[in-house]
Order: sequence, then structure tokens, then C-alpha cells
Amino acid sequence: DRRPIEWVRRRDRQLFKYLALQPNGTCSRAELGQVFWPGAEKHLVAQSLRTACSNIRKAIAQIVGFDQVESYFRAGDDLALDLENVIIDVNGFMAHANDGDEQYERGEVRAAHAHYRSAGRLYRGNLLIGDAHEPWVASLAPILERRHLIVAERLSEIAADLDYQPAAAETELPLAAGH
Repeated sequence: DRRPIEWVRRRDRQLFKYLALQPNGTCSRAELGQVFWPGAEKHLVAQSLRTACSNIRKAIAQIVGFDQVESYFRAGDDLALDLENVIIDVNGFMAHANDGDEQYERGEVRAAHAHYRSAGRLYRGNLLIGDAHEPWVASLAPILERRHLIVAERLSEIAADLDYQPAAAETELPLAAGH
């Protein structure tokens, strides 16, 4: 129901974000160990992952109830989010930006404009700013920032080409950090 998850620990939130940004929402325990606890002893990584999984389940259960957690998060050999049930703003932003690009390339500028506007409404600043110092964010943040700039440029270009004068709130895209 579009309710945000309340996290107890920053690391649990980071693991969830990392999973959400994977192409299919799935990642092996080994990869998570390398990303979040590089060089740590295996048994300590395993315990940290068990604790994080428990905390993630509890946080999700606060919203949907314990009996529904598996519809959103699963922890087996791999950890996985069901991306059909978990709404990720960055995924929606990228989907609209990509759809806008396709429409733009076909010359369907009004349809492109609609997708770019939808992408702009989803962009609330750097979605990963709270984790900007984390190594796993270093490759993702510039990609999102570039896509945002392209969306903003295309919105301005299309508006000028169509002599379209939308309300200021329709084309404003935040350039500063958000949540």
C-alpha cells in the first residue's frame, strides 16, 4: 500500500536497497558477504546475514503481517525481493526514462514527454545519497544522475519544440539531494 518500511538498523536498509537494485531482486549470500563484510570470517558473515534477514522480515511484517512476508522477501541460499510486490522508485524512474527514450527515438514526442514527466515525478534527488560513501553505490549513483539529467534535458527540449508551456511544477526536477 505504498507504506515505507521503518528500519531498525542502517545495514538492514542497505541490504534491502542492494537487493532492490539487482536486476531480478536476487543476490547470493556469498555476494552479499563480499559486498557488505569483505574480508570477514565466514561464520561472522553468516551470523550477520541471519540477523539482517530476521530484521528485514520483522520490518516488513510491521506493514503486512508475518504471514505475508514471503510475498515480499525470501531468504534461502539466495536472498530475494519479489519485485512484483515491492515498489522501487528507482526502477519506476528507469522504466519511464527508458520508455521515454524509445518514444523519443521513434519521433513520438508527446508520448515521450508523458514518460519523461512520469520519470521526473518519481525522482526525488539522489535516491542513494544516504549511502553515497558505500562502495556498492559508487557505480550506481552516476548512472542515476546521468539519466536524471537526460530526462530534464529532454523535457525542456520537447517543451520548446512543441511550444508547450506546462505549469512550472510539471517540468521541475530536483537537482539537489532528496531522501
